[in-house]
Amino acid sequence: MQLEEGSIIEGRVTGIQKFGAFIDIGGGKNGMVHISEVSPTYVADINVFSEGRADC
Repeated sequence: MQLEEGSIIEGRVTGIQKFGAFIDIGGGKNGMVHISEVSPTYVADINVFSEGRADC
């Protein structure tokens, strides 16, 4: 899978920290979604995600 900056991809949440969520994006690669990138509006709690969730 070729990744490019700004592209939108799907993955499964593998971990959650107060600053963001870690995502398994396949192909042995992981990524991190910073809390400021979760929504176009302010998000105070990253727990809008849960581990194992695949619709992110």
